[in-house]
Amino acid sequence: MRAPKRLLIIVAASAGVVTVLCGLAYLRLTYALQHMSFFSEAHAASLITTVKGAAATLVVIKRPSEQYAVSPRGNLKAYDPAHFAGDAKLFDSWTMQVQAAQSTLEHTPSGSWTKSSTDLNYLSVSQRSDPWGHSLCLLRRSDTLAVVSAGAKATGSPLCRNIHISENELNELPKMKLLESPSGYLILVLTKRQVLPHTPQ
Repeated sequence: MRAPKRLLIIVAASAGVVTVLCGLAYLRLTYALQHMSFFSEAHAASLITTVKGAAATLVVIKRPSEQYAVSPRGNLKAYDPAHFAGDAKLFDSWTMQVQAAQSTLEHTPSGSWTKSSTDLNYLSVSQRSDPWGHSLCLLRRSDTLAVVSAGAKATGSPLCRNIHISENELNELPKMKLLESPSGYLILVLTKRQVLPHTPQ
């Protein structure tokens, strides 16, 4: 029994390291593009949006109807700037929800509760709302946490008291991915063992 558990820990740790490395590479790319004289701000912003949009395909699980489709003329739809702009927002939401989840698992005790991000003073301002300005709902079940965003098409913030997810349901959802529900909500699930420790400054 020890071997499978050890393997799971290694896989979770590896996923965390890959996530951090991708984040650092993205920040480095952003900095480099902004300081290259032959790149205008508009060009840099466009390239960053494209990179984010492409990265979203690795961390976002979209509704089947929202997945990229091949048009009669080939894969042109997959390179539509509007699609990349929307997916770039999804990548931003994934990044922010991961940060909010890690902070919550570090600062709150194990238990079963549901709270709005507006009530959590340990979260930074950037972690309290999604890229569309909606507050988040955080649901903790033992050492598993879900961070819920209302999504791009919502007209307002979700009502946290109306979201009911059991611990068993959370355990069945993919971890470290942004899952788009049929209603358009964006759900990210993280467990305590996936939280990366802070390195001393």
